[in-house]
Amino acid sequence: MLRNKLGNCFGRRGSQNRRMNRAAAARVVYFLMPRCRKTDAGREPGSTDVTMAKVLAPEDVRAGDYVALLQVVEEIWSFFWCGGIGMSRDEPVRVPFIPENGGVPLRVCSVCLPFILVKAPTGDFRYLDVRQHRLARLNRAHARAAWKASKKSRRKAQRA
Repeated sequence: MLRNKLGNCFGRRGSQNRRMNRAAAARVVYFLMPRCRKTDAGREPGSTDVTMAKVLAPEDVRAGDYVALLQVVEEIWSFFWCGGIGMSRDEPVRVPFIPENGGVPLRVCSVCLPFILVKAPTGDFRYLDVRQHRLARLNRAHARAAWKASKKSRRKAQRA
């Protein structure tokens, strides 16, 4: 049935038929709309259930922010490569990697560019060099929930 309706929409040629094609296409859309899954089912308009992390420039990092590692950049000397990449042998090559613990929220304790002091949910402190790490600011509510969940899992691991 749907194939017949779509065939009627696109099978004709000419300006008069084009108007008829648009009308037929509109009928198909209205025919299918009640059967489509609603994308906003269960959400109120303006709901903030889904948030996105914001990539930070080094000068945007502030104490008290929750950040996560997006990329770690390693410099590998080009003489380790097998040649043919069009650069001298003593020039470093910057290779970005996605870290294994990339989504773990880190709380920024202090900033002295290019270095920042962060605290992990485990209680460990780390220094990060923003020239080698690409950071993203996390939504505060999400970061606190992830921080709390990782603390709970750490406590369970210590008890066992």
